Amino acid sequence: MPSRGIPHFDLAIDFGWFYFLTKPIFLVLQYFYRLLGNFGLAILLLTTDQSSLLFFPLRQQIYAAMSKMKLLQPEMQKIRERFSRRQGTPAARNHGECTRRLAPTRWPAACRS
Repeated sequence: MPSRGIPHFDLAIDFGWFYFLTKPIFLVLQYFYRLLGNFGLAILLLTTDQSSLLFFPLRQQIYAAMSKMKLLQPEMQKIRERFSRRQGTPAARNHGECTRRLAPTRWPAACRS
């Protein structure tokens, strides 16, 4: 932020108690504004960028679990053929997911038996 010859001019903006978080976000917003020339687009870019970085670990876990589930599909088909719907297919599926640690978002209590 240009100081315009005034010492501590950046302190004129009250960032509150979370100065250590809001100041870097403000600097990134200013960078995007200088890059794009429009605060609306800068805010959109900032929010989409933050959300993608924030949810990256969760998406990574979900994609890993999905790829493991694809490997488990032949065994799941055998279980479906062996049991009818009423005789416990969900329990068998739950057992298969828990033994192979494929349920990253489930409570640990769901995999106890």
